[in-house]
Amino acid sequence: MRDLTLSLPLTASKPRIGTWNSAQKLNLILMAGTLLLGFGYLFTISSLGTKGYEIKRVETRLEAEEYEQQTLQIQSSDLQSINQIQGQAAAGRFVPVTNVTYIKDANFALK
Repeated sequence: MRDLTLSLPLTASKPRIGTWNSAQKLNLILMAGTLLLGFGYLFTISSLGTKGYEIKRVETRLEAEEYEQQTLQIQSSDLQSINQIQGQAAAGRFVPVTNVTYIKDANFALK
């Protein structure tokens, strides 16, 4: 059998200096894309972590506002109670109504 290496040309090609072949371009593009995606991922994770703290702070403030609302509703109902109103009327020297006459709508139109 014949040696196949003898049939190959012995001239070696010279490497091109200063030119980019397609494999180098592809490697550079993939590396840049990987770095870009990595930085985007880190930015997103950092942003989400910060949002978690903001949500917790807003929830705490919401609980405080709900507690204050309940307190104000209780205070409002206390101020509107009939005993409170009568006590304030007596303290303000109001005269209670004694002789009340109610007019019916049907009789009022006839007069």
